[in-house]
Amino acid sequence: MATQSYGLSGSGTPESGATGYGAPEPGEQKSTDPDQIRREIEATRAELANDVDRLADKASPKRVAQRNLDRLGSRVSSIKESVMGAPKSAGGSVRDSAQQAGSKVQETAAAGVRQGAAEGRRGRGLRAQRRVHGG
Repeated sequence: MATQSYGLSGSGTPESGATGYGAPEPGEQKSTDPDQIRREIEATRAELANDVDRLADKASPKRVAQRNLDRLGSRVSSIKESVMGAPKSAGGSVRDSAQQAGSKVQETAAAGVRQGAAEGRRGRGLRAQRRVHGG
C-alpha cells in the first residue's frame, strides 16, 4: 500500500527532500516491525503537535498585536532619531544634568548667604543707631 503525501513537511523542508510527516526519505525503506512503526507514529505525532502549537502561537491575536506594537515602537524610535538626532548616552546626560542642578543649588545658596549677611549688617547698624539716638 502506497503512502500518500499531502505536501506537509514536519521538521524537513522541500529542499531537504522530506515528503511529509513520517514519510521515508528517498531511497529509504519503511520498516515492517510493528514496534518501529509505533515509534515512528509517535514521533510523527510529536512533530505535528509541535507544528500546530507553533502555528497557534503565531496566529494568536495577542501575539499578533504584540508583534505589531513592537514594530510600531521601532518605527517611532527610528523617526524620532532621524528628526532629533541620535540620543546621547544615558549615563552622560544624567551626569551632566545632575552637575548642572548641583551648580545651580550652590549658586542659589551662595546668593542667599550673601543677601542674609547684608541684611544682618543693616540690621545691626539700625539697632546701633537706635541705641545712640535713643530710638
